This record gives sequence, C-alpha cells and structure tokens, in this order.
Amino acid sequence: MKTTFTKKIISLLLAVLILLSSMSVVAFAASSKNTYPIIYVHGFMSSDINADKDDPDSELYFPMQTNHIIDGVKEAVPALGALLVKGDWDAFGKGISPVLENIFYGLYNNPDGSTKGDSGTYFEYPTKQEIKNSDEIDFDYDWRRDPIDIAADLNDFIKYVMKVTGKKKVSLSCHSLGGVIVISYLSIYGNKNISGVAFDATAIYGESYTGDLLTGNIELSSESALFAIENMLKGEDAEVLVDSLLEIFEQAGLFQLVADLGNDLVTKLRSYLFESLASLFANWLTIWAMIPDEQIDEAMDFVFTEVYDKDDADAKKLLKKIKNYNKLVRKNKTKTLKALDKKAKVVVISRYGYASLAVTPSWDSLSDGTVDTKYNSFGATTAPFGTTFSEDYLKGKNMKYISPDKTVDASTCLFPTKTWFIRNMSHSWNCDGLDTMIHTLLNAKKEATVNTYKLYPRFMKYVVSEDVICPDDESVELRTLPQNFMESVVFFFKAFISFIAK
Repeated sequence: MKTTFTKKIISLLLAVLILLSSMSVVAFAASSKNTYPIIYVHGFMSSDINADKDDPDSELYFPMQTNHIIDGVKEAVPALGALLVKGDWDAFGKGISPVLENIFYGLYNNPDGSTKGDSGTYFEYPTKQEIKNSDEIDFDYDWRRDPIDIAADLNDFIKYVMKVTGKKKVSLSCHSLGGVIVISYLSIYGNKNISGVAFDATAIYGESYTGDLLTGNIELSSESALFAIENMLKGEDAEVLVDSLLEIFEQAGLFQLVADLGNDLVTKLRSYLFESLASLFANWLTIWAMIPDEQIDEAMDFVFTEVYDKDDADAKKLLKKIKNYNKLVRKNKTKTLKALDKKAKVVVISRYGYASLAVTPSWDSLSDGTVDTKYNSFGATTAPFGTTFSEDYLKGKNMKYISPDKTVDASTCLFPTKTWFIRNMSHSWNCDGLDTMIHTLLNAKKEATVNTYKLYPRFMKYVVSEDVICPDDESVELRTLPQNFMESVVFFFKAFISFIAK
C-alpha cells in the first residue's frame, strides 16, 4: 500500500509539473507573440512571368517552357555543325544569340532596362481573411524590373497590409534578391513602418561572380571545375562515392583538360559571348544591384565601353537608372542598416560551406553556392574555400566568433551578435526549421541575439538527410585531395563497397 501510494503521489506531482510546464510555454508564447504581420520578399527568379501581367492565364515566360528550350537547342545545331565540320568559330559565335533568345523567350527587357510590352508578374493582393490565416504574407514582383520601382510597389503593399489588419507596423523577411528590394525600400521610404527585418542569405552587398561576369572576367581552373561538381552533389546519397571518383579524375589531369578547353572556348567567343549575355542580363537592373561595391565602377566601364555604345540613347537611359540606384541605395546601405538597427529588430542569416561560381576568378570565395558568405553576413571574414584560418590568424582571436570548422570569423560582421551562420545550407534550399527560426527571432518579445536561444546559437548546420538545422557543435574535416593516384583509386573502391553495402 505504501508503495502504491508513493507512486500515486509521484504521478500526481509529475502531472502538476507537466501542466505547469505547458502553461509556462503557452504564457511565453503569448507574451512573445508579435502582433505584427510578416511579409516575405522572395529572391531572384522566384515568381512567374506572364505575357500579360494582368492575366494569370496568359502565356508563361517563366518558368522557361520546354518548347522554347527545345527551339534553342535546334537553333544551336547549325552553328555547332559549322564549328565541328569547318572549324568556323565566327558562325558558332553568331549562333549564340539566337539560342539564348529562344531559351529565354519573352524574358528580355528593352535596351533601356524597362520590361517589354505588358509582360510581368501577376500579383493579386490577399484578402483580409487570407492575411489573418497566414503566418507569412507573400509579396510577389517581377524580378527583371528596377529595384527602385519594385520598392515603390512594396511600399504600397505594406500600407495595404497595415490598413486591412489595423496594425501600425509590419515585419519583413527577405531572401537573396529580396534583400536588395528591402534595402531599396528602407533607403527611400525609411523604417517607421517596420518592426523587424530578417535578412536570409541576401545579396544586399552583392555576389562576386556577378561582378566578375560584368567586368569580363571569365576563367576556369581544374580546382574550380572539381569543386563545382562537388557543390552540386553535396548531400546526395552517392556523394562520397562520386567524390572519390572525381578525385581520380583530378589526379589523372582530366579537370585541367576541361579547364583548358573551356578557357580556349571563352577566348575564341569572347566578343560574341558578352554581347549575347549583355543583351539579356545587363538589361535586368536587379543584376546591376547585385554587383559588389568594389566592382561596380569597373563593371559600368566595361559594359558601356566594350559591349554597349555609351552614346546610344537607350544605353544612356539604362546607365542613368543604374546610377540612380547607386545614388539612392548603394552608397547608403550600411547607414540604412544601422538606422534600422536602432528602430527595429534585425536578424541576419548567413549560409556557407560552398565554393562560388566555377567560371570566375572568385570561385574559391566561401559562399552558399551563390552569394559570398562575406557579403550575406554583412562583413564576416572567411577563409578561401577548401582551407581554414591559419594559426597566426587565430592567435589572440576570441574563439566564440570563430566557426567550428575554422572558416568563418563573425567578429567583423556589421551586427556580430545578430548574425547566425548555417553551414552546408545551399542558397536555394529551405526547411521548416529555418522558417520557424526566423519567425521565432522576429516574434521575440525582446530583440533576440545569438545568445538568446540555446536552439539557435551563432553557428548552426544543416543536416540534409534529416532536413533540419541544429547547433553546429562539432568540427568538420575539410575535403583534401589524396596525395597520389593510387590512393585515389583505393579511396574510390572503399567508397563503392560502402555504397553497395547500404
């Protein structure tokens, strides 16, 4: 009887503790719940482009349609034939533009940077009930347009959301190019209507490969080609197996051969290549906004001297719009962010663990595969991809700012205590855990820092197999090439046997 009675008492106490615990969680959630709606501003190429922006049933330009891609491939056949049979590089070069025009059918802007005809993104404002039932409200926009114009649309949408909800402010969550749109909005319209902003892997400070491409710097190396393929395979089941096979190819010199052929191709087609690419990408003003500050002058000089005629009327209009963004937004970015930090919550999410674009000199800039980590973190110091910080660099450093894999130094960030790093999360990936993290940080009663939640420390990692993010409390070994060819072969067969045995 005594034992039974004791068990009942213990059970009762446990029940009371569980009840109190659940009540405290509910109370915390209620006290920390942000009364402000969250508007999500997506990144580059993340919304549909219709032939008629007012008709969602009109022809779809983006995502790119299969028939246009097939037309582009067909267009390439004659030019490729001329190259293979006659060695006619000029005919092949002239054939590049028609191929792109077919593949990117309908997505070209006018030479002055304005969109053609009535094409654009169909965006119908959500109803009050739809907003009420949403954790996050999407703001759709045409990513080919001038960021200044998109910012004006965002301003109108923010006012609409505030009006239908009766709220005095909103929070913003942005990704990639979305950060450019948000910084444009903040630069022009201020932060008085903003409760907080989460900047997730944004291109506010640019991305190196965009600057390289628009300054005419295209080159390929054996290492960049190797790591580019590894970037694409990261997280796949056969990653270790294929990685070991790639090492064999590297040791055999095949990647150097690919690099040499690629560089030779660029040399022969340079003028055709840049003219064709410029007529597409250089007329999207959002591309210019994603060029790093240190490369913008060189890029403008290159494009408007070697590619465009700067005295052409349309070229002058395009250049004027680029300079307008530079004046209104680019030169004031840091000042605008600091002003925001004084009035609203700031959350910066930086991703890392990847190399940059393989065909540029900056391929070894640590990144999320798209945006350099030094830029999406607003100023972190990073080791070149595939290396770690030297002992001399780490000497005297506060190690709480150094990532477990010793590739990131968070102490140099604009907001060191409000910047979270996620290792091995590619730029375009997302998971429910990241959404929850961003909402938790934006909805916190008091502004959160990297020390607020044990679940969300400064350094985190993405586990692909589980599709989760978690604290990164373990060091990782960086990939290094085997010392010789035979070591590569042995490594491959070990990986192959392990893969088959699964």
